[in-house]
Amino acid sequence: MKKAVYSENGVVLSKGALKVGEEIEIQYTGLLKTSGAGEVRIHLGYNDSWENASTVDMTNAGDAFLARLSLIQSGALNFAFVDPAGNWDNNSGSNYTFEVKSAAGRKAKSEETRSETKTGTKSTRKASKKDEEPETQADAPKSKRGRKPSKAASEQTAPKAKSKKVEKAEQEAAVTVETKAKAKKASKESDAPAKKKAEKASKE
Repeated sequence: MKKAVYSENGVVLSKGALKVGEEIEIQYTGLLKTSGAGEVRIHLGYNDSWENASTVDMTNAGDAFLARLSLIQSGALNFAFVDPAGNWDNNSGSNYTFEVKSAAGRKAKSEETRSETKTGTKSTRKASKKDEEPETQADAPKSKRGRKPSKAASEQTAPKAKSKKVEKAEQEAAVTVETKAKAKKASKESDAPAKKKAEKASKE
């Protein structure tokens, strides 16, 4: 709704932006005043159907008629002026109309702004916390406990595995030694009777 200005008609409000729950003062110096009316009343209502319609006596302050109104509803506030003789000043049939905004809408907007601010703060804190987090396992250097031993260290701590060729040679050498020992023993056993026989013959 376009902001209404009726100062040229002798209608002036104490506030430019109207909100539910506020109180305003209306000053009237219009047609009825200039026509010499000693008393003026203001008839008002909200929106096209004139909801919560009422009529309020205005105070004659000498140079203007004054009235104080409490804004009880959002939407279009319509009013017109009438004198005791039934003469109307209704802005040539268009009435005087002002927009009244909802106080809840203002509160909701304020809460939305606070919510956006809070969300932005959380995002900033989250980003800051992420920046402060330590390096991941992939980026961080490996600890000594979890580090894989080097090849040199493995060679020092663990014996070298023998090749199959070396094992076979050692086995053959062991068999040869064992065979020689058996042959030597057998030779001694075979020579023993002959030696005893020779000794016996020598004694005879």
